[in-house]
Amino acid sequence: MNWKKRYQEAHEEHFKRTTPSAYRDGFYCEPKYPKVSTANGLTALIVNYLLWSKHHGERTNNMGVPTKKTKPKFNIFSGELEHLPNGVEWRKGTGHKGTSDVKGHIVNPRHKFPIPIYIEVKIKDRQSEDQKEYEAQVTKTGALYAIIHNPDEFFSFYDYVMGL
Repeated sequence: MNWKKRYQEAHEEHFKRTTPSAYRDGFYCEPKYPKVSTANGLTALIVNYLLWSKHHGERTNNMGVPTKKTKPKFNIFSGELEHLPNGVEWRKGTGHKGTSDVKGHIVNPRHKFPIPIYIEVKIKDRQSEDQKEYEAQVTKTGALYAIIHNPDEFFSFYDYVMGL
């Protein structure tokens, strides 16, 4: 079964479970498929699928916060000091350097506790040194870490975890 079919079936089961009367009355429609050729789209697919399948998944962002920069300038006509826009500056994020794009847990019925997973989404780029250190730190604890490039890799990883 291809990834689109699996994604659609998870969405339909979630819709049926969360809005049974709407589903029964025929108001179901297929999900909008994310653009999986981008990191944002592939990350959205992964998080949606995990949530729709009764697992846990969340996107992690450690980019920081943009703040507007200003430049003081004296206005000779008004006689006052004004602050003019002068670009954007990024304040450092508060998370760990190299953190994964998705963190979550997969509930496998053969295990007593959910299995912790960390997923790094890579489309065209490679793992940074910080990301490699983070992977080593995470795998030492027994959690599973995967680098995912496309939907097929994600579903192979998912099937592997469910088969443990």
